[in-house]
Amino acid sequence: EDSPALTIFSNNPETVSRNLPDHMISGVEIASLSRSDERLDQMRSQRAKEMVHWPSSPGMNMQGFRFPRLARSHHLFQYLESVGYSYDSSLPVNHQDYYGGTIFPVNLMLANRGSSLSLKILEMGPIFRDDWSFYGSVSGYKLEEAAMYQKFLLETWNNVFLPQRGLMVQIGDPKFEGESEVTLEPVKALIRQAQADNGWITTLSSVADFWKMKESAVVSVWQDDGQIQIHVTGGEHNIEGLTLTIEFAEQRSNDERETALNGSIHNESPSVVNLVSASGYQSFYILHY
Repeated sequence: EDSPALTIFSNNPETVSRNLPDHMISGVEIASLSRSDERLDQMRSQRAKEMVHWPSSPGMNMQGFRFPRLARSHHLFQYLESVGYSYDSSLPVNHQDYYGGTIFPVNLMLANRGSSLSLKILEMGPIFRDDWSFYGSVSGYKLEEAAMYQKFLLETWNNVFLPQRGLMVQIGDPKFEGESEVTLEPVKALIRQAQADNGWITTLSSVADFWKMKESAVVSVWQDDGQIQIHVTGGEHNIEGLTLTIEFAEQRSNDERETALNGSIHNESPSVVNLVSASGYQSFYILHY
């Protein structure tokens, strides 16, 4: 309840949806964890597909998936894309011990027997250590383990994701971090720190939509007679919230004729300006220098 938004991976999403408190529904996205804890990569193809896909039902529009036990397979990734999933969150990220995984969303690339295929489904990898690695085999008050987990989460945020402005996905299980206020405190501390650092805390589907919006955006620039005209279009996509930062080599003019059609202009300094698109399919700006 302290988080502005979260994604819940569940192997029974309809039950989760029915039992969410009303005040939490708007900030929660429900994604699929499959209907089985078995290794999906070792199942027969048709049965595995039945385990990973929940048919659409009223009020349920699941866009994301997470493989149980990280048991991934190529044909299931392709199947998830074909039935409309937008993202997966299974491939762990570790940029502290070694460089594994990516801290930015990427389109999954599958390779097999000398050929490769790029999927539209995005991979948004979770950090490689979750709450189970700190609490899973420990009994008692877990004070020491909670302190270690909090240290790990904050160091991961401060040293890896914040400097590069990447996407940090933290996975928690109600059986472990939700056991008590002690075990939950590390995640609450992470949320407080991310808020203090002006981080965007949101659902994974919101990140996927934003990433695809950026991919579709086209920026055109014209410059003459002491002014710059910038046109941003998203084609069929809404480009709300896209920010362009423009840096000038010399001090810019404070001409009051500067305009923004369906957007806004924020002067950060005499030489830096941010252009922020409002909701719509295009934005247009005129700057003077």
